[in-house]
Formats: sequence, C-alpha cells, structure tokens
Amino acid sequence: MKIGVLHIQSSLYPLATYDFAEGLEMAFEQHAPDMPITIVAEEGQISGSTNSIQEKCLKLFSQHKCKAIATLAENRPNIELFNNLSQMTSKYILFSGWGGILGLQQNSTNPYVYYNNLELCQSTFLTAKYMAKNYEKILVLTTYYEGGYQFMYSFYEGLFTQRENPPQVYGIENFSKDGVLEAFAEYYRNNPADAIYVMLSYKDAEIFADFWAKNIREKAVLFTHYPFVQRIFLQKERAILSEFYYTSSFHLNTQTAEMADFTQKCAAREVEPTEYTLLGYENGQLLARILKGENQQTIHIQSIRQDWNLAENTKRTSSTHILYKSTLANGQYTHEVVEAFPQDNGFEDVIQGAEGKQFSEWLNPYLSV
Repeated sequence: MKIGVLHIQSSLYPLATYDFAEGLEMAFEQHAPDMPITIVAEEGQISGSTNSIQEKCLKLFSQHKCKAIATLAENRPNIELFNNLSQMTSKYILFSGWGGILGLQQNSTNPYVYYNNLELCQSTFLTAKYMAKNYEKILVLTTYYEGGYQFMYSFYEGLFTQRENPPQVYGIENFSKDGVLEAFAEYYRNNPADAIYVMLSYKDAEIFADFWAKNIREKAVLFTHYPFVQRIFLQKERAILSEFYYTSSFHLNTQTAEMADFTQKCAAREVEPTEYTLLGYENGQLLARILKGENQQTIHIQSIRQDWNLAENTKRTSSTHILYKSTLANGQYTHEVVEAFPQDNGFEDVIQGAEGKQFSEWLNPYLSV
C-alpha cells in the first residue's frame, strides 16, 4: 500500500518533513505490521497560491495511486484545497503542524481530512493564564514577525481570563542589527518585570539566551511555549537560568515508559526523536486505524503526549497540557510538573471567538503563524 508524503521545505527546519516521514513509516511498522506500506514523496511549494500543492496531491493520488496523504502543510489556504481534493477523490489527507493558526478544522463533516498538531496556541493561552495568576509585572519579548500573529492573540486571551491590565510588550525588529539587545537591556532596567514570556524563533532565542546570561544581572523568571527555545535553555553549555517554565502537550524531560519507548524506536531507525518525528508517528498510527475502519470514538494511539484523543466533530486531535518547571542545580536541570491543565480549559472558546476575525498569516507553516 502506498502512502503519499507531501514535503514542504523550510530553511529553519530543513529536516522537518523527513523526520515526519520517518515517524510515519515507523508507526506502520510497529503498530500495523499487517499493513506494509511504501512511502511516496512529492515536494510542494508554499507560495501565494495552492497550485503547487494541488498538483502534487493529484499526482500522489492519481499517478502514484496512494491510499492517503500525510503532510506538514499547515496553513489556511490549504484547508479548503484538502477538503475539496479529499471529497473529489474519496482519499484521506492528514495534515499537521505547530498549531499556530486558530480555527483550522473548527467543525468538519468531511470524513477524509484530519488535523493533528502540537497545539502551541493552546500552550500559549494556558501559560498566559498561569502567569496572570502568579505575576504582577509581565513582559512579552518577541520580534515583529513572531509577535504579529496568533500566538500573541492567544497570549492576550489567556491573560485577560484573569485580569484586565495588559502586559508590557517589547518587539525587536531584527536580531542581526547591532545594539538591539543592548536597547532591550536598557528598557528592562527601566521597566523591570517579574516574569518574561519569550516568543522567539530558535535562532533568535540562541542569541537572546547568550546575551541574557552574560549581561542581565537581575533576572526575571522566563516562560516559553516553543519546544526549540526550551531546548536552547536546557543546553549544558548555556545553563543560563536558575529556573524557567515551559508549557507543552508532550513529555520532553520526564522519563515515562512512552517516552523511553519512542526514543528507543527512533534510535533503532537512526532518527532524531523530534517533534516532527512525533507528528509522523502519531499520524501513521491514526491513519492505520482509520484505514482499518476503526470507530473514531474509540481510536487510541501510543504517544508521548498526555491523553491524546480525536474529536469526531472536528477531526482535530487534542491532548492535556502540562506546565513544567526546570530548576538548575550543580550544572544540571531537574524538571517538575507545576500544573496539569484539564482538556476543558477554555481554549475552545478562544477558537470560537476567533471565528470571523481577520488575522495576518504567513503561508509558510514552519513559521507557526
């Protein structure tokens, strides 16, 4: 059986879709050995139109005779395309991403399109709720790009569930310009904060982390929702923070049986256990169960995420989110669970409230906007 993978290239994360395809194949081998598959890959281009995506999807379905397509092409223009293509061909399309766009698959009667993502907008919303309850002076550090989209909207929505006064926001236009972090340090000295939410891409976060360690003496507590930023803070050569907080729907630092099993499976294939490998691994299991005709209400997969489930009315997956605290001692970080947010946490109201609003959106799914 042939499964199509629609590759979308990214300069920031060049191996993302390849990790995704490895995770997909790994899932079928481990959880559906009676359904041997061949991965057929096509490379689509994100541009101002969906023409390239449509061309490659049709090629996978008609020329290669693929049973289904899995892809990381998460953006709003593609949703309408996927819905039309899947209904026209009666073939399944599973798409994934960071979960940085609100309202995708808000409601779905299409039995062929499924959306599985990392739910980072929800992580942002829940972190803001916690920060608003526990800190008075909150600062958001971001760039003009990262801060201009739906993570920021989600942060404000979470904050305003607890209080009315907004946070301070400091936006940096370009980290490569001389003096931009020195200007931030001056602003921070004059406007001290109790806690800072770091909303940066991983390359900008690396620059910030080194500057923060060397140049800021009185340090506020840092929070993030980006898995890439969290890993930067954890790097032994940096060890920059006495403590920081991180919200996630999946285990990264707690040793669970699921995490150990996933890491071992990746090592056997010589694949990095990245977030993209995880999405492919989840999508492969989900697709195998759908193709077997399992009842959607009872579908269960093995994941390192907490309480992963599929909502039948949206064909969108969800998980329980955890707030972790990482504490540095003797050059090593230890990690503890601060709060496990229930799945009924108010975020669906944010999705509903975003309906009809106009958002700026880039087309590149890897920018998580």
